Amino acid sequence: MRFDNVPAWLNWFEQSHPRKIDLSLERVEQVLAQLDCDFSITPIVTVAGTNGKGSCVAALAAFCRAANYRVGCYTSPHLFRFNERIVIDDEPVADKWLMQAFAQIDQKRGDSSLSYFEWTTLAALWLFSAAKLDIVILEVGLGGRLDAVNSVSADIAVITSIALDHEAYLGDNREAIGREKAGIFRRGKPAICGDPRPPSSIVQCADASGAELYQRGQAFDVRHSTEQSWDWQGVDSNGCSVIVNDLPFPRLPLTSVMCALQVLSLLNVNLLQVVKLTIPQLSLAGRFQQCQQQGHSIILDVAHNPAAAVYLAEQLRANPIAGRTYALFGVMRDKDCVGMVTAMQDCIDGWFIADLLDVARAMPAQQLTSLLQQQGVDSIHVASDSACAYREAIATLEAG
Repeated sequence: MRFDNVPAWLNWFEQSHPRKIDLSLERVEQVLAQLDCDFSITPIVTVAGTNGKGSCVAALAAFCRAANYRVGCYTSPHLFRFNERIVIDDEPVADKWLMQAFAQIDQKRGDSSLSYFEWTTLAALWLFSAAKLDIVILEVGLGGRLDAVNSVSADIAVITSIALDHEAYLGDNREAIGREKAGIFRRGKPAICGDPRPPSSIVQCADASGAELYQRGQAFDVRHSTEQSWDWQGVDSNGCSVIVNDLPFPRLPLTSVMCALQVLSLLNVNLLQVVKLTIPQLSLAGRFQQCQQQGHSIILDVAHNPAAAVYLAEQLRANPIAGRTYALFGVMRDKDCVGMVTAMQDCIDGWFIADLLDVARAMPAQQLTSLLQQQGVDSIHVASDSACAYREAIATLEAG
């Protein structure tokens, strides 16, 4: 074995390939063929989308576990430990199994140079194949058509939403981005789209690929809702209508949960037995995650593009609190910072920012300050690092 600990392997992955993002299927498909992964009796659900795909994976996995399925989930990125990316039966894979997977790939890859994401995707697929699961759920990393996850064919493909993000790789308009994401569609297989106003490229790609499109607003949707509950209506694999009434509202985005329900319906899972009790428990770290710290309400959210910022602002308005709301804010240089600030501006009373010293892609605090000022923001606090910025925000709240 090349290394005896996971961090050493991961550091090598980051250094050994010439490009950090290298969208292609050729390398990963060649190595995958040597790994002898077998998913012939295991349904694969692949989830793409600009926003909401992680929430869809979390909801679908929770529903499947409630139905007594053995579930494997592959997501990215991780928040604390790499192991969070590869989860079997709600448990992150242990280091020893990760290293066994890495060693196996290293042995089989020959002269192929793999990107970080290609290494980790192959490891997930090898581990899931070995575990003999009831269902595998794969989250696309970037785009869809050329993402490493697309090296295996989805039995059910999901697109949660289409918005502008990663334009340098996917295109600068929703039509182009939709076309890239629809690359996960397969002939004769269901393709679920949760975007209420999808670009026409989604329908065009479904027609061209021969996929069976299940579109929100046509095949499935919210049938009725009140302030306390909502009804879902979709179709099963036989095309018959399925209705589930009086569902509690989830803490995750409703679109993501609706897409997960449509997947379950196509798998012919009895929704009445698993959904109502599971929805109140749905959560995902960093997605409108609410906690208390020093007597203050803290919301953690990874909103990283304007569409996600719009959703976060909507959630803040729907969950008002007494007093002021401060943002501890950082962003990458290649993101639409102005669009994000514009979406959030009327919800925030003060902005606390700092240089993210360990993140090469991060926008410097000085540049971020200038952008905020250009948008008319005058309450800006700059700290030496994010920990100091957080402490200053709390101190400002306590000072009244």
